[in-house]
Amino acid sequence: VYAISWLALLGFVIVFQ
Repeated sequence: VYAISWLALLGFVIVFQ
């Protein structure tokens, strides 16, 4: 499943904000 990848990307974007 690619759910982890999606979560990681989302978290990274949030931190980047």
